[in-house]
Amino acid sequence: MARFKSESVEQQDRLSFFSGSLLLAPLRGLIRGQFENFKSKSRPFQAFGLVCMAIGVLCFSAWSLITLRPSDSLLDSPSKSHTPHGFQSTSVNLSVILDAKTYDYPFSLFLAGTLTRFGSGSVSYHNIRVNFENDTEAPNSIASPCLVAGRRLKPLMEWKEKFASHCKVFLTSDEFCDGAGVSGIHVRQYDGANMDREKVQAAYIPLGPRLDFWAAFANMSAAKRTILPPSKRNIIYNAIFSKSTSESRKQLAELLNSSEAFPYSSRAVLKIADEWSQQLSEEHMGPAEYAATLMDTIFTLSPTGHHPECYRMFEAIEAGSIPVIALDEEYRRHKCSDSLRIMRMTGAPIVFVSDWRHLFVTMRYLLSDLKSLDRRQGELTKWYNRFMSGRVRAFESVVS
Repeated sequence: MARFKSESVEQQDRLSFFSGSLLLAPLRGLIRGQFENFKSKSRPFQAFGLVCMAIGVLCFSAWSLITLRPSDSLLDSPSKSHTPHGFQSTSVNLSVILDAKTYDYPFSLFLAGTLTRFGSGSVSYHNIRVNFENDTEAPNSIASPCLVAGRRLKPLMEWKEKFASHCKVFLTSDEFCDGAGVSGIHVRQYDGANMDREKVQAAYIPLGPRLDFWAAFANMSAAKRTILPPSKRNIIYNAIFSKSTSESRKQLAELLNSSEAFPYSSRAVLKIADEWSQQLSEEHMGPAEYAATLMDTIFTLSPTGHHPECYRMFEAIEAGSIPVIALDEEYRRHKCSDSLRIMRMTGAPIVFVSDWRHLFVTMRYLLSDLKSLDRRQGELTKWYNRFMSGRVRAFESVVS
């Protein structure tokens, strides 16, 4: 999407130019006069000092005028308006073809309304379910612009080339970056430094909250959805995960059952299952209980699973809980190298530790100043809104 200057920006530009002209004119006279003073009265040191002062004022004035201009980065800030500053108001109807053989979770961006919440308001989504392996005909309703989305790369690309070659491709659930370097992918979930080597880099879109969490969260009463500051929350930390998906999770589970955890164990919620499963069992926590737990927790422990980025990170932030992530050996040797780099580079106020062994020392330090912790939560919310808004609007510009 093209970006346009609003009238107010143009007016500020003209005002800056006019103000600059008024300010610079007498200063030019001052400099000219001091050179005359230099020649006629032979007071070089005094004249030289005044000229230096004038040049300094000029530089400061130029800097001030530049800073008066609206920052382009503001265009990426979330807006309450459906047509925020810097984006076209023209509506785009995007047809999204979703692999019917894939379960719903990878499509949470579309099904939970995340793209709409953080988008510019100029794109509407029309979801179409297709079985990429068994459907031998294309739906009649595929019009440009369109996007073909799925987690299984081979059937996704084959179906797209056969029935929707004009559409762009969104590879979901590529947790080990197996699609890195594959041509023809326009958008992907999961990032990594190894993506920088791609000739044509696909746009990265974060996972956002998972569909079942968002449904439970949205069904809460307005009072229960109130975001409490850390200083008013009852649970210090939660650990809700399955051990089977990584060594990092197994190490964290052992730590939480050790003597080091005792000072905090009375104000902790642990629900650690042995095996990961799409279907909930007695070992797992249901979506409503899970959402309520996050709403009352200060820290949400988020160990690397199949990939360091997981839905839990985004769900925690949505609920006002601060994620804690270990940049440990599991993180460093993951096939998607340095996969949370964009979050770290943009200053995410997430709590990062180098190893889970530093967890309790770090929490003890942060809990010693609850006012700072309350501020950190506020900063995290602002960062998250800006981060998601920027990524979603970049996604819009690619697919539409």
